[in-house]
Amino acid sequence: MSTAAESLKRLQTRQAERQARLDAAAQLEKVADGRDLDEKLAQAGIGATNKSCAQDVLARLQRQQGE
Repeated sequence: MSTAAESLKRLQTRQAERQARLDAAAQLEKVADGRDLDEKLAQAGIGATNKSCAQDVLARLQRQQGE
């Protein structure tokens, strides 16, 4: 008969596997509809969704120099 600790470990393993599947499905959905690329472009400061002014660009460049 299994102990409570073993049962807990099995449950945690199943939960981790289920969460990994959900994360993978969400990532695939992003790639399929183009949101993944849009997010990457926005993070790079590129694209119509990222409306920045000169001050925003200057601040981003200064942050990059500090890294």
